[in-house]
Amino acid sequence: MEVVSAIFGPVLERVVKPVLNEIGYVFMYSCNVENFTKKVDRMKVMRDGVKERASAEEDNLQVIAPNVNAWLVRADQITQVEERIMNKKPAVEKGWCKGWCPNVKLRYTLSKKAKKSTEDVVELLVEGTAYINFSRPAPPLQVEFIGHRQYVEFKSRKSNEDEIIEALMDDKINLVGICGMGGVGKTMMAKKVGKKVKEEAMFDEVVMVSVGPKPDLKKIQEGIAEALGFQLKEDSLIVRANKLQRRVALRKTLLILDDVWARLDLEELGISFALSKECKIMLTSRHRDTCVQMEAQKTVVIEVLKEDEGWSLFKERAGSCVNEPGINRVAQDVSRECSHLPLALTTVGRALRGKTQHSWEDAREQLRKSAPSNIPEVLREVYQPLELSYNLLESEEAQSLFLICSLFPEDYCIPLDFLIWYGLGLRVLKNVNGLEEARRRVSRLVEMLEDRFLLDDAGEGNEKFSMVNYEKYVKMHHVLRDVAIYIANKEDDVLISTHDIEWPEEMAYERLTCISMVSDALTILPERLKCPQLNVLRLQCNNATLEMPGDFFHETPSLLVLDMPGSFLCSLPPSLECLKNLRVLYLHSQRVEDISVIGELKQLEMLICFCSAKSLPAKIGCLTNLRVLNMGDTCIQKIARGIFTQLARLEEVYLINNNCIEGSFLREISNLRYLTCLNIQILEASLLQTNISFQSFPRRYFVFSSSYFLGEGHLHKAMHLSLPLMSPLSNWVRVMLREAEDLYLDENGSKVAIDVLGIERFHNVKKLILQYCSNVVFLVNTENLASSSQCVFPILESLSLLHLNNFLKICNGPFLEGSLEKLNHLRVIALPKLTTLLEDSSQRVSLRNLQIVTIDACPRMSSLFSLATASGLVKLRDLDICNCVAMEEVFLNERDGRSFVRQKLTFPKLNHVRLENLPNLSCFCHGVEDIEFPQLMHLEITNAPKFTSFCPPRSQDDLEGLSLFDYQVKFGSLKRMTLKILDGVKEIWSSCSFTKLEILSIECCNNLKWLFCPSVAHTFVNLKEMDIAECHKLEEVISNDQVKGGNKPVFPKLEKLKILQLPELRVFWQVEHAIELPLLKHLEINQCPKMKSFTHGPLRTQSLNLLVVNGKTVDGDVNVALHRHYSS
Repeated sequence: MEVVSAIFGPVLERVVKPVLNEIGYVFMYSCNVENFTKKVDRMKVMRDGVKERASAEEDNLQVIAPNVNAWLVRADQITQVEERIMNKKPAVEKGWCKGWCPNVKLRYTLSKKAKKSTEDVVELLVEGTAYINFSRPAPPLQVEFIGHRQYVEFKSRKSNEDEIIEALMDDKINLVGICGMGGVGKTMMAKKVGKKVKEEAMFDEVVMVSVGPKPDLKKIQEGIAEALGFQLKEDSLIVRANKLQRRVALRKTLLILDDVWARLDLEELGISFALSKECKIMLTSRHRDTCVQMEAQKTVVIEVLKEDEGWSLFKERAGSCVNEPGINRVAQDVSRECSHLPLALTTVGRALRGKTQHSWEDAREQLRKSAPSNIPEVLREVYQPLELSYNLLESEEAQSLFLICSLFPEDYCIPLDFLIWYGLGLRVLKNVNGLEEARRRVSRLVEMLEDRFLLDDAGEGNEKFSMVNYEKYVKMHHVLRDVAIYIANKEDDVLISTHDIEWPEEMAYERLTCISMVSDALTILPERLKCPQLNVLRLQCNNATLEMPGDFFHETPSLLVLDMPGSFLCSLPPSLECLKNLRVLYLHSQRVEDISVIGELKQLEMLICFCSAKSLPAKIGCLTNLRVLNMGDTCIQKIARGIFTQLARLEEVYLINNNCIEGSFLREISNLRYLTCLNIQILEASLLQTNISFQSFPRRYFVFSSSYFLGEGHLHKAMHLSLPLMSPLSNWVRVMLREAEDLYLDENGSKVAIDVLGIERFHNVKKLILQYCSNVVFLVNTENLASSSQCVFPILESLSLLHLNNFLKICNGPFLEGSLEKLNHLRVIALPKLTTLLEDSSQRVSLRNLQIVTIDACPRMSSLFSLATASGLVKLRDLDICNCVAMEEVFLNERDGRSFVRQKLTFPKLNHVRLENLPNLSCFCHGVEDIEFPQLMHLEITNAPKFTSFCPPRSQDDLEGLSLFDYQVKFGSLKRMTLKILDGVKEIWSSCSFTKLEILSIECCNNLKWLFCPSVAHTFVNLKEMDIAECHKLEEVISNDQVKGGNKPVFPKLEKLKILQLPELRVFWQVEHAIELPLLKHLEINQCPKMKSFTHGPLRTQSLNLLVVNGKTVDGDVNVALHRHYSS
């Protein structure tokens, strides 16, 4: 036995046992694979933990040891082995011979691989225990995203959100600014955007930190670091910034800096776009200028909500009580007092949620009086945050102007001049010498307030100041005005009241410094206004029965500014002379005739008087401190001689409605040493030839010589002259002409002025109107100029040429580069000899700023511009061409031999086109390969009988079967189209670019037999109204040439259809299948004698509520009604 063991033992050990082991892999397949997968699952958990720890260490800018990285690589490799085994497992289970025979080879291979790999997994598990702790850092804090209950979606906000996200996705933009007034919803918008870009994986990390008015860089850095999941333990700002920079560069990060009040040094903070190209910043600020200083490539301004949006938000916050009958109207009033500001709407709505009707009514009155003392939420959550914007204004002057604006009514357009007058009268403008300096100072302060959204630009305003148009207007938001009144009452005693019937009595008048009353219902004024400290009194009352007592001003010795824009005064009270300290008087009452008492106000500096006085009395000469004399539209017929000699400090003179200007007046005015502004009407043309020498030539002026008012220009230097005779002009007039920015020249004598300006090439003119001057042939002559380096009309923005019988061209000679490059408005009317505006397309004239073009009654013009010029009209918005009988095409595609130049033409901003009464017009332009109008909304072509195609091809051979709108014409936004009297058109469309068209009118197109083929008709998915009239050959609205696709719906949104005076029309659409017009409400068919039925098949018009046939309203099915009517 021992011998047998000795012989066969080694054989068993070296041969049999390995064979059994190999066979065992086949039988132990399931066990080996299952054991392997269990071990791998444990290893995956460990690997994820190691990765998380490694990621956390990397977030803290720690370097990961090589052995850890090697372990992770091996772990990933084992995971891949498991995936390969699991992928082949179904083949093992399937076997051979439909499962009757196992796949021994594959079982053996996978089992062995699993067994061997299990050992590697065990080794990894042992080693991995050293790389993972039982705890790890919590994930970093993310943006405190808003919940769905906090955020209410609005259409106006959605467009802002889309604009911001589009900017963030732009590779060229790395900093986006969101600005707006306090409480408008900037932070909410930033959170909404942050949430969306994070959810949609546009950024790996989104971090939001608050900056505040007094930024602490270390705290901001700590906030960013904490949100990113790492710590900054160093004290050095430079070291911290460097670490932050390295951390931000690891992933694609959006950093939201909320509530930024001033410029932050991003490099100092730790953000470098050069090093972190995947990092982007979005900031919110109450200051527009902060976005500029931070070099934001995109700034989005958040406005207050629309009225309906504001009411929706208020109802959501206030709850169901706003629907109660007794509360609803009061709630709407309260909502309006919040003036669509989200913060105010939310705060007030929540404060009144569930309250009684009495509480609502009390809140309304408190808000109207700008004194919500019993609504603490409003003071705490609305007034105090907005007051912070006021407190952080760097300028006390800006603070004062902000408070002054609250003296004007809600929604009032405040002229900049009023702020100048108030500011000077109250001495809130420090260290200013003269009104020009004051104007510059106030303009800068207003810009500061607008930049911080404490004031709004009101454009040209909507207030009526008779014949005066002030240069600039501003407005104050309702809630900001309430905050300003709240602040003013804390600093001084102010009475601001609106719509009161009686003069308030509860006030302690002896402490009042400002009173502003606005009421058309006020019936009585106190006999004496006992306000010894009163500085400002503003009375705006239009009650014709209201009288001012004679002693009204006896006890207001401190009054500095008296503003009475209402027309209630019949006469000035005698007590006005008691205002010995008054500096500013604004009077607007057409019932006042005698103003002599004003001569007693010896300290008066600014007199603005719109009244019915016929003369400027000699007493006015006693106002030796007067700096502004503005008589507005007062029709002065007599000026006492010598007055202006006494008014030596006058700086601004406005006499724009008078017939008493004489040579003596001009001589007196010319001797004023401080004169800076002169606005006068000169009816006597000979005075324009009177030579005078100004001691101080006015920097701003408006001189007009028409007998009718043409409207004061907004530009600083304007002349509106009616010159009937060819007479020489005086030197002072010639100087004004050369420097004028706004020019209106009328009648034949204007040629003298044109000759003066032509020498200077109109270098200063921004606006020019020339009319009824038959001896002007051109504006400027460049033919024989020695120097060719200077352009003509370099800053001209608006040009109007009207009724010039012999006018041939704008420029006689070549246009030089830079000429007309600022032009944005061109109006040419009744120029019978004009053939073209720009003679040579090779001239280097760019009209890239041109926005509005109006051409009317120019019978010799054959085209507007060449295609070379047209290709540069990137801002053209409105194009209106009428009554030009020789016009053949709008844009001339100049011939090169017999062929046309091919090119693509795009008008990116064109919104409105009207072509009317152009009997020889054949097309818009010839031979253009593609022509696009992406923004065109309204197209009207009327009475152009030779118009055949909008853009026909180069060759005349291609004209057969041409459509009005072929495939190369693209309208991306067209909503309204009118085609009228186009007898040359046989087919309208072959393209499908009219998907947004809503209103279509076709009239008197007498060669049309049908309007639509089915394939095109299906594309008019937004058409709402269609009128078809007087097309004498029209047989069908939709042709029946195409059978395929004929049962698709047509005009799904059509609501109104008129079919009028079509003698050959047989049917709307000649198909047998059912047609549905689901939204059709109004159908009118008149004088269509051959139309026995609307369609041949069933017609469904479930929304139809008005059917009119030949002027009679009928009921029932349309087809039945038509058949019955015409059969009878």
